[in-house]
Amino acid sequence: MSHLYLVLLASLLLHVASAGLSPSVTIPQGSLVGTTLTTRGGREVSAFLGIPYAAPPTGHLRFKSPQPPLSWEGERDASKEGSECIQQVTFIPKLQDVIVGSEDCLFLNVFTPKAIEKDILPVMIYIHGGAFAGGSGDKVNYGPDLLLDRDVVLVTINYRLGPLGFLSTGDTVLPGNLGMKDQSAALQWVQHNIEHFGGNKNSVTIFGESAGGASVQLHVQSPLSKGLFHAAISQSGSSLGPCGFSNRARHKQLASKLAQLVDCPLQPSEKFRDCLMALPAENIVGVQKHFMIWDMDPVVLFTPAEEPEEVEDAFLTQDPWTLSTRSDIPWMIGLTSEDGAIKTTSLTQGDVEGKFQRLNDDLYSILPMSFMYQYTAQNPDKVTDAIKKFYFDEVDKITPDMTTALTKMFTDGWLSHGILESVRRHSGPVFVYYFAYNRSFSLCSVYYDNPWHPGVCHLDDLMYLFPMEKHAPNLVPDDPDYIMSTKMVELWTNFANKKIPALDDSEQFWQTKKGSTKDYLLISNNGFSIQQSLLAERDQFWQSLPFREKSPVEQGGKPFSDEL
Repeated sequence: MSHLYLVLLASLLLHVASAGLSPSVTIPQGSLVGTTLTTRGGREVSAFLGIPYAAPPTGHLRFKSPQPPLSWEGERDASKEGSECIQQVTFIPKLQDVIVGSEDCLFLNVFTPKAIEKDILPVMIYIHGGAFAGGSGDKVNYGPDLLLDRDVVLVTINYRLGPLGFLSTGDTVLPGNLGMKDQSAALQWVQHNIEHFGGNKNSVTIFGESAGGASVQLHVQSPLSKGLFHAAISQSGSSLGPCGFSNRARHKQLASKLAQLVDCPLQPSEKFRDCLMALPAENIVGVQKHFMIWDMDPVVLFTPAEEPEEVEDAFLTQDPWTLSTRSDIPWMIGLTSEDGAIKTTSLTQGDVEGKFQRLNDDLYSILPMSFMYQYTAQNPDKVTDAIKKFYFDEVDKITPDMTTALTKMFTDGWLSHGILESVRRHSGPVFVYYFAYNRSFSLCSVYYDNPWHPGVCHLDDLMYLFPMEKHAPNLVPDDPDYIMSTKMVELWTNFANKKIPALDDSEQFWQTKKGSTKDYLLISNNGFSIQQSLLAERDQFWQSLPFREKSPVEQGGKPFSDEL
């Protein structure tokens, strides 16, 4: 089918929709009838929801790589979203006892301008965050309300989460990375189908936040995703951070703990897998809250893993720290100024005294666990000593009034060091930003029922790109927040279109030199400006820490243990 025919077909179908009928489109799987939405700027958008991009990973397909999607006869109702993937969100206290979703969850949503009057449009694929344990591509949070005031096609996706998506025994039986392979399958679906929706398969930008941001970098590093996208944006997430990847030693311990909790034999791996196959999904997902050690830590449990070379469709067979990122991919990456406040906010609610007592009593086990250098440092106590001295000087005890220092520590340990180290290792065009625009409202306040928030929290940048209807207040025209949102949308969509981040009224853009974190874009209450040496002192400190001294063999060589 010719490129011109696809463009004309998409235009015809979506113009029919603009005449008052429900939008419809035909793809190789069958016909879809969608619905119409309206953006913030009043633009009509065709929405095709709940499209299966892979076969349901149920029954014998549990713990299998994604299989090709099924076709259907007649018209499929694409006006309603498919189920989110089954999940238990352990890092939000009020949700730890809640299990939602279904195993039949490999769906995506496509949002496209109703009347396509120009060439096919650049495509933006959003990969949601949620610590690889929660979240979905739902339109309530990640709909087209803001981004599709611009000429792009937006795709949002679901992928398997928690142990069903990321359990690994380090062998070919349960090699892990099923959630990442789901994401790759969604990228492949876009390549095969997006021109039917007016999208340009040769201009695809993947972007994501938190675990989604780490996922984006992993796709840049993975041979399985090569050729499926052309630019990338990582927001507050990195494969080099402790929340983006875990080595074999940690995955062995997670598998051991899971086996204990669900009463399955751990070895051989075949018996472990078969036992899990016989259990309801709720039984497997629902035990994750019992992995918690201190407050909401470990904040991330089952993550992407290093697979054996023998796995035919391996997503990743090396630790990301040993890999470079591909030079042909323009990459924008950054963080919020107080990303670590997602932890500090949690610490300042509930049993505050008890949390800080435990932190001080068990600091030398909590910090290595939280930042995961217990698996990689030859001398974890030495690393903990250095961290305590750097952030808290010579104090005897860490107290609740030290929220600024705590926020900096968790921002750096979880995110900023991995992000800046990733920038140094990227051999292609890389653009670094620092989001420090502070408003009176923060998503941290919502997630932790705490009206206080110490700055620009993890997730807060999303409110300027997506509706976040469950949580964020509506933005009002002429309000500074509204203006900031329009500028953020400009920056993100111009990057998707031109592969260079720029505002409409300026040709200025920034590019960090290869192997350097010197220049970055500061986004603050004073607007946009180019600054130098992002978090230099804190970054240099983390570069000096001996927290990755163990060889890969030493990191993966620990025996099974029930302790995290």
